[in-house]
Amino acid sequence: MTLLSVFMTVPPTPEIGLLQVPLPDLDQLSADDPAFACGVNVRKKLLEGGSTSDLAALCRDLGRFDEALDHGRQAMFVALKNASLDSACRILAIQVTILALKGDFAAASEAVRQIEVLSQDEEPLKRAFYHEAAATIHLRTVVQDLFDSAEERYLTALKLYEESGEIIGQIRCYVGAASAVSGMGRYMESLEYLDRGLKLSAETETWRYVNRLLLEAALALRDQGHRQRVKELFELAIRWSEFLGDEPTRIRGIHGLAYLYDFEADPSKPEDLHRSESMFFKAIDAAEAIGALPYALQARLDIVHLYKKFGMAEAVDKQRSIATEEAGRLSLSAAPRWFDHHADYRQWLDDLSSERYYRRLQEAIEGVSDPFLIFDHLPQTDGSYGDLLNEFRNSAANQLLALTQGTVRALGDLLSSPYIEGLKEPILIAVNDRVPYEDEVSVYGKWYSRRVVPAGAGAVLTLRDCTESRKLQETLEHAAESARQADRVKTEFLANMSHEVRTPINGVLGLARLLAGSELNEQQRTYVDGIISSGDVLLRVIGDVLDLSKIEAERLEFVPEPTIVRRLVTDVVNLYKGQALSKGVDISGSVDDDVPAVAVLDASRVRQVLGNLVGNGVKFTQAGSVKVTLSASEGLLQFVVRDTGSGISEKQLEAVFKPFRQISTRGRNEGGTGLGLTISKKLAELMGGTITVESQVGAGSRFTFRLPLEEAQYSPAVDEGSESAADLSGLRILLVEDNQVNILVASGLLTQLGCLVDTAENGVQAVELALQAPYDAVLMDIQLPVMDGLEATTAIRRQEAEGKRVPIIALTAGTLFEEREACFQAGVDDYLSKPFTVEGLVSTLSKWCRSAA
Repeated sequence: MTLLSVFMTVPPTPEIGLLQVPLPDLDQLSADDPAFACGVNVRKKLLEGGSTSDLAALCRDLGRFDEALDHGRQAMFVALKNASLDSACRILAIQVTILALKGDFAAASEAVRQIEVLSQDEEPLKRAFYHEAAATIHLRTVVQDLFDSAEERYLTALKLYEESGEIIGQIRCYVGAASAVSGMGRYMESLEYLDRGLKLSAETETWRYVNRLLLEAALALRDQGHRQRVKELFELAIRWSEFLGDEPTRIRGIHGLAYLYDFEADPSKPEDLHRSESMFFKAIDAAEAIGALPYALQARLDIVHLYKKFGMAEAVDKQRSIATEEAGRLSLSAAPRWFDHHADYRQWLDDLSSERYYRRLQEAIEGVSDPFLIFDHLPQTDGSYGDLLNEFRNSAANQLLALTQGTVRALGDLLSSPYIEGLKEPILIAVNDRVPYEDEVSVYGKWYSRRVVPAGAGAVLTLRDCTESRKLQETLEHAAESARQADRVKTEFLANMSHEVRTPINGVLGLARLLAGSELNEQQRTYVDGIISSGDVLLRVIGDVLDLSKIEAERLEFVPEPTIVRRLVTDVVNLYKGQALSKGVDISGSVDDDVPAVAVLDASRVRQVLGNLVGNGVKFTQAGSVKVTLSASEGLLQFVVRDTGSGISEKQLEAVFKPFRQISTRGRNEGGTGLGLTISKKLAELMGGTITVESQVGAGSRFTFRLPLEEAQYSPAVDEGSESAADLSGLRILLVEDNQVNILVASGLLTQLGCLVDTAENGVQAVELALQAPYDAVLMDIQLPVMDGLEATTAIRRQEAEGKRVPIIALTAGTLFEEREACFQAGVDDYLSKPFTVEGLVSTLSKWCRSAA
């Protein structure tokens, strides 16, 4: 990870450092800690220890340059007396830095030449001192032409320090190389050098130059254009400099922060001027206090630039005059080249930076394959915007618009191009109102995405060939429409299949149940029971397929309502009791006392899930028991179905809820669609619940079905339709049905219930009869000849006398939600799906005709 990437994602703090290097926490660190014998207090105490090269370096960092030079001369005398050329080179390298900080570059250059003479034996450490000192001179002259050689010399010194095992020297070289490449605008490389320096500091716990690493990182990120958290990075570098007693680096940090404030300053805000100005003067005062005249002069020239920015001509002249006097205190013949033009120094850097950035911008835009055009405004005499000039465009734009490179065109001249046609108003709005614009246009059989964004005082237009993406979009839209069409076809097919299959099943089951109610011998009753049983199985298969289709299409409806919870268990157990007893399997149900009497549930869907689980338990249990328990805890209802059947293997358990997977036991398939558990799990999840399973081959299975518990108050209305209906004899019913078998079935069932039945075979007859005779209810088939059931219902509702409303119950083999909604919109009161049972018919009639009964 590079330093830049970490800085952008992890803000620098004393705890984590820059690069996630764990820097010591200065708030917890004592400056007297021997482990950090570079703190300011420790370093000041070392000054009492004698005249050494270390004392020269300490005085340099404290800004006591004259003392540093004195200590250096004494240390040099000792080194030469002892013939210690390594020490002599080290001392001279320190003096080079001190002289450069004072601005005496002539003397600094002479010290570099002396190091060169002493290092002619090519001993690595002495040569390292020489190259680092030479690089320091090149870097301090602030001449870009010398930055390349400065980097080269720092890297040479780095290798020599590595060979000599000199850690401090290596870190200094990383700092110097980073500063050199940053001066050439190569900020990423600068950050990479600092990355390596910080890592080396952390690995060796050498924190002496961490402040300089942090400062160079702040400068590189600031100059690269990053603003987020750069201020905090400058402040961290300043804090470390104060701790280490490195006054020159602290001054550079203050100056860098002032420069950042200057960049961000708004000329309309006096507080921005005061913030930048006070920081620059703080840097100047600190630099002059230690005799670091180049630093003071740089800050002074930046104040000149700041005052220019705020239009303070008198203050500009005053600061220029002071800067001229300060430059005169230096030996201009030996000073850096920029001192010769000190008044224009900042402007020179700005121009250099602007030229570099413009060149980079131009190269970047030329590298873009899409046409790119920059428009600038031409102000009128009244201050409004007139036409716009195409200030810049890349080669791709010239080629697309058939223009010549360098030719300036007004927007009005370019509007004849089909690629720019219609963009006059959007571009003017972008310039005047700062509102971006985007559209797509077709030109010569290709599609182009056009985007206009405000930029500076003008706007930028980009054109992108989006033909392929447009084709892809059209392909996707076509595929989506095909999928929707397929879904519609599937839905229509299922609706038709439902009606066409359920209608004859209604007849078969209805007649079979009527036959079962007549006098039959034992063999005949066996045959009839087989017909009814097989019909029920077929009906469940159809129901499973339709339910799965509705779930996949997200069209399955739920009707939560207050439900007597205990009855759910009773109903399901009673439903399967006959099947279980015929196999010799004991089936039972129990409900814990903590289960509330009434809860808000979709009772039919809960019964469907619970019925699937109990049905499976009975199917796969040849001997033993199936037990259903219901409990409540932590806001959940928990149904548990245990059986002592064959169990499910671990391999089969993984696929038990997948569609069309049938569980086999004892090497045979037990039958079924393989959809029951799939649908049960999906229904449970759609109701906000879950289903889980535990099983062991030969020991049975345990299915747990959990649902959110929402309690409700008990009321007598909850029992409506659930209890056995009252005697319905005497009810007058109009049966509207065109299928003769269904007429036979429905009228037979109604007659057995004691109802008086009239029949109509189409919608027209139904309307006439319903309006002529006082019926207690109308059972209305939906698909009828002449006039369908919905039209007939609408006609009856429209012509009914005021205050009289006959209950109309729709009879249909369709099960789709849309069909049910259409029934209610037409004026139907209730809905009875074919094939219906006697219980269902009785429950529905008793709900709507209870008073008549």
